[in-house]
Amino acid sequence: MEYRRVEAERMLDITSPTFYKRVNKLGIQLIARSDSGGKSTYISAEDLKKLSETFGKPIPEL
Repeated sequence: MEYRRVEAERMLDITSPTFYKRVNKLGIQLIARSDSGGKSTYISAEDLKKLSETFGKPIPEL
């Protein structure tokens, strides 16, 4: 499963710059997609879990 970047930021309660900084530091590959709503960036559930562990904020639904 994949989550939109905005959803991931809300779940982790972090800002966009913090999200991108940590993603780059961990070497996480984001997924870019275009659909009828425009471009969206996604993160895989596995990578979101890894990211949440670095912040010490477990996400129960993962």
